[in-house]
Amino acid sequence: MAINGLPIRSKLADEAKAQAPRFEKLREWSKLIAITGSAQVIVQAIGFLCGLLVIRLLPVEEYGFYTITNTMLGTMTLLADGGVASGVMSQGGKVWQDKCKLGSVLATGMKLRRQFAGYSLLVSIPILYYLLHRQGASWITSTMLIVSLLPAFFSVLSGKLLEISAKLHQDVGALQNIQVTSNALRLALSAVTIFVFPFAAVPVVVSGIAQVYGNWRLRKVSRRFADDSQNEDQEVRKEILLIVKRVLPSAIYFSISLQLGVWLLSFFGSTESVAQLGAIGRITMVVGILTTVFAYLVAPRFARLPESISLLRMHFVRIQVILIAVCLLGYAIAYLTTDYVLAILPDEYSGLTYAFRLQVAISGFSVIIGSLSALNASRGYVMPPTIHIPLNLAIVATTAAIFQPTTLIAVLYLDLTRAAIAPIVQNAVFFSHVRRTTTENG
Repeated sequence: MAINGLPIRSKLADEAKAQAPRFEKLREWSKLIAITGSAQVIVQAIGFLCGLLVIRLLPVEEYGFYTITNTMLGTMTLLADGGVASGVMSQGGKVWQDKCKLGSVLATGMKLRRQFAGYSLLVSIPILYYLLHRQGASWITSTMLIVSLLPAFFSVLSGKLLEISAKLHQDVGALQNIQVTSNALRLALSAVTIFVFPFAAVPVVVSGIAQVYGNWRLRKVSRRFADDSQNEDQEVRKEILLIVKRVLPSAIYFSISLQLGVWLLSFFGSTESVAQLGAIGRITMVVGILTTVFAYLVAPRFARLPESISLLRMHFVRIQVILIAVCLLGYAIAYLTTDYVLAILPDEYSGLTYAFRLQVAISGFSVIIGSLSALNASRGYVMPPTIHIPLNLAIVATTAAIFQPTTLIAVLYLDLTRAAIAPIVQNAVFFSHVRRTTTENG
């Protein structure tokens, strides 16, 4: 029996063959998401236990110092990066299948990172000392905290670059295994040390030790895909620096802006308010699962896409719709379970129901902002700092004038307003570059 001159069996075979690539791609994505998602559940669970241990064992004042120091660590890392990681990802995406060239890209990025790290320390350490002193920390405590964050600072910087070759090759399993084991080490060390020494510097040092161990293993993974004997490439350096010049001014601004709430409370609020903000922020770090899945699976693949405007536009919109849907579902779950979640905090942090829900909303927007920014950066799409910084300063000035950020709730209102506006900016960045490319290509 035949249909249109073709045997039925032959026609069905042809249709099955045509559908095979789709099923294969779906199977690949399902496997990668399962590996990354399950590992991240473990990582976030361990990180949550570490955070809970720190919150419960440190006095409120010490936890306030810990929050300020951890915030400064993030700021220092952003300043020391200044767009280098984005440049390495962008350049690495072009040569990811060539082991020698990829090794040269990483060597170039490492050298730039070391240079930027020195400048970051010169700027950040005096500011950290001042903030700690303003919140009542003695010079001995301040010095201990500053020294304790140095191992974490240097190891985080190199770790972000060492991950890139494995991300480009989608060796997700190896990266997740390293994250799980290094976080397990951090939990074990925290459980042993903080019971005996309930000081803010201890968990900071422990975090650094775990990261150093993770970097040792990351180097082994990176060598599979990138030749670490390669030297710096001057052409690659120029290309990375072009991205750095566009990103660095915004990185300087965002190194402060992303943790503006902690900075404002450090200046105008109390140590207790800083500790409360740190506590609810620690609980909402579960959104790190989404951020990590995105950074490991989506952004590297977006960087590898060919220069097709319609293809890039379709993926950018589709990814954004999925992110919004997932974040809305996450907020609904968090809203319904607020009382149960807050019950795990010590009594000193009671009465934070409304603040927690605001922080969850901010965290959801942060996932969207970070993801869209990563997509843009992976293609080298960056808004000129002459536009980006004044625009954001205007938003900060307006929201600060409205909410008077001297209390925890006022600071959260400020952060939520800014977070809700930022995705609009990232969309403007992407579509303006797409439009310009379309015009240039005729």
